[in-house]
Amino acid sequence: MKKSLFLIFALLLCSQSVSAQKSINVDVIPLYRNEIAASYGFLTHTNIGDPATSTLMNIISGHKIRMSHLGGFNLQYMHALSNKLYIGGAVTYEIGKSKDGQSALAPKISGNYITIMPTLKYYWYDSKHFGVYSRVGGGVTISSYGITPQAGRKQSTVRADMAFQASALCIEAGAQWIRGFLECGYGSQGVLLAGVKYCF
Repeated sequence: MKKSLFLIFALLLCSQSVSAQKSINVDVIPLYRNEIAASYGFLTHTNIGDPATSTLMNIISGHKIRMSHLGGFNLQYMHALSNKLYIGGAVTYEIGKSKDGQSALAPKISGNYITIMPTLKYYWYDSKHFGVYSRVGGGVTISSYGITPQAGRKQSTVRADMAFQASALCIEAGAQWIRGFLECGYGSQGVLLAGVKYCF
């Protein structure tokens, strides 16, 4: 009797295990759950022209200052919560300097900008070799300025501002473990981002 009950119990466990395996959707969690990405951003929020930054430079220097920027260099880490939703963080570095050809009395200004922000990414479509997604993020930009007057000692100032990135249309292509990508949007990382990501 005991052997019969044990056999029935074992059969029930096996059937439950088989049915559970059948109910598991392998697409719920992607093959690679982590990714590291490096990209360059064209026309960042700072590059296009932040009114607050321009006003600050004009007040500090006493002259109308025009700045030029190189664009944003971005590093990002993302972790998959599901096959569609990823969460992570991004760091952006950008440098700028005052343009030549301005007033002879205008000081020389250099700027360093570091942006740190948590990010979310949602896939609208993803296959083995192609994906379409949107990405948003918000955080803070730390701006450090060096101001060198025509006569006098160099001065420095640091400020913190809110940062954001909203990339509505993003595409990626390649293998499952490494892909190139393009992102279109607006914010502290750029209007157009081009880069590569490694998945593991």
